[in-house]
Amino acid sequence: MSRHRARKYTFRQKVNFNPNISRGLLALLLFILGGLSALSFFSLAGVAGQFIDSLLAITFGQVRYVFPIILILVAILMVKDLEYEYRPMHWLGSTLFILGFNALVHLQKPANEMYELAKQGYGGGLIGLLAWPLNKYLGYWGATMLLAGMLLAGIIFLFNTSLAQIVNLHKKFFLLLGWFGQKI
Repeated sequence: MSRHRARKYTFRQKVNFNPNISRGLLALLLFILGGLSALSFFSLAGVAGQFIDSLLAITFGQVRYVFPIILILVAILMVKDLEYEYRPMHWLGSTLFILGFNALVHLQKPANEMYELAKQGYGGGLIGLLAWPLNKYLGYWGATMLLAGMLLAGIIFLFNTSLAQIVNLHKKFFLLLGWFGQKI
């Protein structure tokens, strides 16, 4: 007598979503979160909106107003470009970009007030607190250089581009400004 083992399926195998459906649902979720975040700034999302605004203020500080724009743009890009393959490097790039940007914003605050200001939702929020140890151990200019490098690395990973392409784009931008751009 042979025994047949029952095959155990993973959740993904049981549900068996089409990848386009999964991406569409994720885009819808991001769009809803972005919309609720934007509504929370104007007290139009009820009690949940107050919570969302407080959470975003503590987490991102004064940079929180960009958060819903980014979520909605990512949602639109996910739906628009279904052939684009998202990789772990894109997530690394967005993480480096957010950390670097928020810390650069928070670096402009006095070092002895950084924690209190972050708790109140100012500067770069709790994410921007990365600026405090960098400022303490590297100084203002060293921290600025490191965070600018982190921001640039985030852009490189996020857009899957090279430093040479970024410099070339920068050059073309200034050439578009004509005489003034050439002098810069």
